[in-house]
Amino acid sequence: MTSPLDPEDLRLLDELQDLYTTVEPVPPGLVACAQFAVDVESADFDIARIEDSEPLTGAGARGGTGTQITFDCGPLLAVMVQIQIRDDGTVRIDGWLDPPGDHRVELRTATGTTTIETSPEGRFAVENARRGLVQFVVRAAGTTVVTPAILL
Repeated sequence: MTSPLDPEDLRLLDELQDLYTTVEPVPPGLVACAQFAVDVESADFDIARIEDSEPLTGAGARGGTGTQITFDCGPLLAVMVQIQIRDDGTVRIDGWLDPPGDHRVELRTATGTTTIETSPEGRFAVENARRGLVQFVVRAAGTTVVTPAILL
């Protein structure tokens, strides 16, 4: 069986690959980022989407810069987090779940997972989180909700 591509076609494809590699190379860390974002041990989960994101200013930033992000997973769950990057480089995360309740939140990073139990009101906090790619996994009432990965 002969190839549908002749040697001239293959040469042109090689030139196009070289051009794209030179002009717009794959960003460093993109493959690792994609693998991190989809690497959840169970395939039985719902995916939240970013509903809203806004910078924090004034008292909400608590002595640094910050962002407030709301993740939504329809009627199952909403997760709001305030991410504060402090002047010393540490990160504090304050979060709220709706509906509230005693649930488990996992903060996934490239180096491991931190598990946090929420209060009955659905509140949780993480002190001194490391900068980098993170993802929230919420295990609530028999369901698991995973947020998109975000960069702290």
